Amino acid sequence: MSEMQDVRMLQSFILQVLRNEHPDWFAPFRYPMYGTVMKAGGGKADVQILTQDGQPDEAIPVLLATYDSRRFLDLLNGDKVLVAFPYGDPTEARIIERM
Repeated sequence: MSEMQDVRMLQSFILQVLRNEHPDWFAPFRYPMYGTVMKAGGGKADVQILTQDGQPDEAIPVLLATYDSRRFLDLLNGDKVLVAFPYGDPTEARIIERM
């Protein structure tokens, strides 16, 4: 096994332990959330999740989200986006729509 595979296996194990020990922390990530793009480029973007009243959610750190660079060719800093978490995991954030 390569070192990268070892790292991924360790990350999976740690996330599984966290999910089991702190299920409430992962609960919000079952649903898509709105966010603001802080920095975008190369199919990845830093996204600040927003509260329901449109303010930055200080309880959630800025997330690194992936996106389809062909679909969102002109994604700019400050754009409002909808972010989904396919596995309920904040490390797997994906931008699915621009608002």
